[in-house]
Amino acid sequence: MIPRPLFTASLAALGLVSGCERVSKADEDAAVASVRANTEAMNRADLEGAMAAIHPKSPSYDRSRAQTETILEQFKLACTLEDAKVEKSTAEGILVRFVLVTRKVSGDEDFPDNRVTGLHLLKRDGAAWKIWSTQVLSSEKLETEAIPLR
Repeated sequence: MIPRPLFTASLAALGLVSGCERVSKADEDAAVASVRANTEAMNRADLEGAMAAIHPKSPSYDRSRAQTETILEQFKLACTLEDAKVEKSTAEGILVRFVLVTRKVSGDEDFPDNRVTGLHLLKRDGAAWKIWSTQVLSSEKLETEAIPLR
């Protein structure tokens, strides 16, 4: 699993239950693009690129950076964002539901291929939308395909 800011909270705690204010479609598209950019950076093993999508004021920023750096040093990963769509948006934040498949391409340590379904809360950082927190809704280990013997 790709490390993300680990901050599990209910929708009420995220501040997205009550507000009826809407952000623009362009903001929603930018939030989803930020999630995609984070995934693409992980595929390139680009620590700075991956962290550019994480809000620098997130309470989990430092831990997320350290975990991401360790993962990228140990593994080459193939990440596929199977789905990313806006679940809810208000002026306080945009909630993006995602499905992410992560497979180990190389690395000496064990790494379970997995599919994670979750919610990213994105908040503004200037004009950009960045991942503030992540709630994992489900995680499943994927079976690796056997390599046929010839």
